[in-house]
Amino acid sequence: MDEGAQGLRGRAPRRRIALVAAVWIAVSAGAVGVASVLDDPVGAGPRDEARPIIAGPIVEPGDELSGRDDGLPPVGLVLEQPLATDLLNLSIDQRAEELQRIAATSADSRRLLELGTVHQQRGDTAAAREAYRDALRLDAGNVAARVGLQMADAATGTAGQEAAADALGELAKELPDSQIVHFNRGWLDIYRREFDGALASLRRVQELDSTTPLGRTAAELVVRIEEGQAAAAG
Repeated sequence: MDEGAQGLRGRAPRRRIALVAAVWIAVSAGAVGVASVLDDPVGAGPRDEARPIIAGPIVEPGDELSGRDDGLPPVGLVLEQPLATDLLNLSIDQRAEELQRIAATSADSRRLLELGTVHQQRGDTAAAREAYRDALRLDAGNVAARVGLQMADAATGTAGQEAAADALGELAKELPDSQIVHFNRGWLDIYRREFDGALASLRRVQELDSTTPLGRTAAELVVRIEEGQAAAAG
């Protein structure tokens, strides 16, 4: 192999690392927008319209992103609407207790979904799965609960993320007009650093309805990812 070809081979991995780093900076340090648009959909903290997601360190390709040490919330289901203000004013453990109490005294699948997201924020994947399964027992066709089970799998590590991505891809084919499916598929792809896939899913969310909380958040995420790609290309 001549020196020119060797040089090209050497530059390709470095360019890939630069792209990942630049996009990740834009997504994390650029204040992804999920917290501000959805008022903390995964229950990460008190309501604050201007509060961005805190930036995290740059990671190399191959490093797992769990959300706990990389500037994003823990991997979890993103709902179509934020938690109620009275819940957001509670600590994360108090939220879980209150939602558990409400779920035990009502047949409300929405509350079970919220409970699942709070359990994911707390890192209790088993409890999150049970909440999503309970939601499905109440409503067998609950799409958000089906998505939640996949996002619970994604919280278990790299293998879980890959399996969840495949499952969400199949669900997107089954339900091409579901914003919550496409959004969470794109959200998971950000953790997987599959930015082209994330863009495709998030743009589909916008196409479906750009005025919903998920549509507005998707638009913000698209801008951040495109900024990172442009920075890497430049």
